[in-house]
Amino acid sequence: MALIARRTSSAAGKAIAVHEGTRTIASLDWVSLASLPDVSPWRTCIDPLEVPLPLEKLAVIDSPWFDPVACSGAAAQLLFDNLVDDMRSAGIEIALLATPAHLVSHAEILGFRRLGAAVDDSDGLRLAMALVLGDWAHLTRVRSPLLLAVQKHAPNFELPDWFDHHLREYHRPAGTRAQRAEVFLHGLATSWHLPAARLLDDLGSDNLEFLRSFAQAISAAPGQVLLRKGEAENDLYLVLEGAVEVSENARRGREVLVTLGAGQIFGEGGFFARTPRSADVTAIVPTQLLMLAPAAFDSLSRDHPAVAIQVLQALGRTLCLRVYAGIAD
Repeated sequence: MALIARRTSSAAGKAIAVHEGTRTIASLDWVSLASLPDVSPWRTCIDPLEVPLPLEKLAVIDSPWFDPVACSGAAAQLLFDNLVDDMRSAGIEIALLATPAHLVSHAEILGFRRLGAAVDDSDGLRLAMALVLGDWAHLTRVRSPLLLAVQKHAPNFELPDWFDHHLREYHRPAGTRAQRAEVFLHGLATSWHLPAARLLDDLGSDNLEFLRSFAQAISAAPGQVLLRKGEAENDLYLVLEGAVEVSENARRGREVLVTLGAGQIFGEGGFFARTPRSADVTAIVPTQLLMLAPAAFDSLSRDHPAVAIQVLQALGRTLCLRVYAGIAD
């Protein structure tokens, strides 16, 4: 059955929906930042950055929704293509999106970049991200599925330079698309509404309790460094709540390599290969973690081998998903 995209306007903003027959399978709204109240969290994110644009040229994407069963990659592509056309026709230069922490890397492959701010809303922790709609070069680098839609409109050379200068720690994309666009978009659509802690769900409640009994619970405050590059420490970390940034120091300053949220792991290189830490890891919001030492995992393997196998299988799936998404860390 053919897919149809419909656009509607109201006093509150604009809406785009993709239909398959009479069924809505994907939708989102967008609204100009200028129409939001001064107390909007987005104004708190944007105002200190002194973006060289009037607020009328910035827009917030709101309430993205995908039917987890019926929404295909083609449907998601049609939704985003219509979003780009609609925004560009209205003179919008920057699209803003509040992204679940565990999906930041996927949004980066769409072409969004971190703004360095968190937005807490009714759906929990979200991280502020921006898409420069005329940034052909950046979207080409990440192999964004939005590139063809963006290239129907004029490029913008000044905003990417401004972004790289003022938010240089986020200039480097976490990865590039390694899957066909339709496969990547289908994965993004089906993951958007899933609980963040997929690895924990894979383990199941009983096995998770075994893991908790062998692991150490850690609370980290914003700005707390959890790992430092070059350290010989070999523990594995699992994010339960919150978010962390994996970063390194380069010639142009600190560069964020990847952002991780609930259900995601870090420290796997030292844990599995006993290699020195390859980057710094810092909490960016109040964060809860589990830390599993190699010796503790050896004890778990000896006392509860079935649970240890489940842990390894869950970790393997997590790492494979990173590879499939083309995410570097």
